[in-house]
Amino acid sequence: MPPAFFGPIHPGLASSDPFQRFLLSQSLEIMDDLALISDLEGRLTYANPAAGRLLGCRQEHLVGRFLWDIIQDSSCIGEMMQSTLDMGQWRGEVVCHVRDSSPIPVRLRAVLIQAKGGDILGIVVMGWDLRPERQMEHQLIRYERQRLLGEMASGMAHNFNNILVGIQGHAQMLQADPDLSETSRRSAGAVVASSERAAELVDRLQRSARGDADAPESAVNLDEVIRSCVTATEPRWRHQPESEGRPVEVETDLGTTRSIDARRSSIDEVLTNFIFNAVDAMPDGGRIAIRSWDESDSVCFSVSDTGTGMDRETLHRLGELFFTTKGERGHGLGLPFCYRIVDQLRGTIDVESEEGKGTTFVVRLPAGRMPEQTDRIRVSASLDTTARVLVVEDDKQIRGLVAASLDDMVVDVAEDGTRGMVLFRSRTYDLVILDLSMPGPNGIEIASEMRSLVAGIRLILMTGWDVEDPAGLDLFDRVIRKPFSLDDFRSEVETLLAD
Repeated sequence: MPPAFFGPIHPGLASSDPFQRFLLSQSLEIMDDLALISDLEGRLTYANPAAGRLLGCRQEHLVGRFLWDIIQDSSCIGEMMQSTLDMGQWRGEVVCHVRDSSPIPVRLRAVLIQAKGGDILGIVVMGWDLRPERQMEHQLIRYERQRLLGEMASGMAHNFNNILVGIQGHAQMLQADPDLSETSRRSAGAVVASSERAAELVDRLQRSARGDADAPESAVNLDEVIRSCVTATEPRWRHQPESEGRPVEVETDLGTTRSIDARRSSIDEVLTNFIFNAVDAMPDGGRIAIRSWDESDSVCFSVSDTGTGMDRETLHRLGELFFTTKGERGHGLGLPFCYRIVDQLRGTIDVESEEGKGTTFVVRLPAGRMPEQTDRIRVSASLDTTARVLVVEDDKQIRGLVAASLDDMVVDVAEDGTRGMVLFRSRTYDLVILDLSMPGPNGIEIASEMRSLVAGIRLILMTGWDVEDPAGLDLFDRVIRKPFSLDDFRSEVETLLAD
């Protein structure tokens, strides 16, 4: 027997005026929100159609049930009944469900019903489904998290771009050293290529953080990407396995004649994942074979290993997010990303594997329609190399690299905007190169002040920040994104000074 809450049950609403009862019932029947009437024992004497829809049953099936058959927390029912009797009403949030239905968060308001003489007739309980509100709250929280992640990613990308300037710049200076051995020159080239791919990934991160589409595709020579990737990953497939006594060899057989329309960093990411997985699949060492070929309207490549192979169940789960066979060493994200990239490029991945006999991944991508870009040949403009240049940049390493790339000019450097303005007011400059973010006034503020002092001054902005917002960028003759090639940077400076 359910407990009697507060004394004997009053005859209730059944004894009220029939016409008033009719008006009340009709009003409750057409409501979109839950409406219940209970006696003082918590037994339902009425439920409107909306209550049945919300709780997943017919309204007549609710009549005769008790409130604790619907509300999960029985202690809440006691509080509701006591407060309603004492104060005339109660408000709160509860979780409702009937039988095996899913729990539903509901905001309730209970109001005491009394006759003119003061007799208590029952309690009216009104309820509002909180799921749409909760869904909106979760959506707002998700948007806020995305915004915060975007801000964090933007800041990290800026700092990482500054680091890449140093890596790429010093590697390019090593390449230019005539006394460098051919082996060291190749290593420096691999560092430059890796830093360029890292810069592309950072750019993708920035675009993703602000919700933009990925960077535009261009014509990519697949064989060039493969050769570069094999060189860049050599420490992982050659040096590390050798130190562990399990030598790995990589063989290439490249024969494509057409390009693909893609982002170079995306193809590199797929190849790198395949190579790393192949190394992990050969605990005793072995051979990785990479092939490329043209096939009908497709450009194809494959990565094969002589490793442990996979059983049928593992093959069926390839590409499943967080699925890994590497135990604690794996995270189950590499192959799903590969499948996503290839799918976005309108291509396919086929896998052949047999336990004890290795695995082969075959990727087919649509042949490109964009013309391939030829390597640019830098032609030095005719200029007076006695040009005086001011570089305002808070990163010491970048200041040094920029000054070194302009070593035939007169270059002054400043570590912040305040010092930069002191130098600018004391001397005449042909060109000023400004960082965007630094201590004191930022690059745009400095550019504005310099323009007010010398209207025709040539200005270059170099930045690792996202510069999609055009506000203030019209102050500059050039905007150069970090990281940058020293040759390209030098070419931009020469062109601007020659105008």
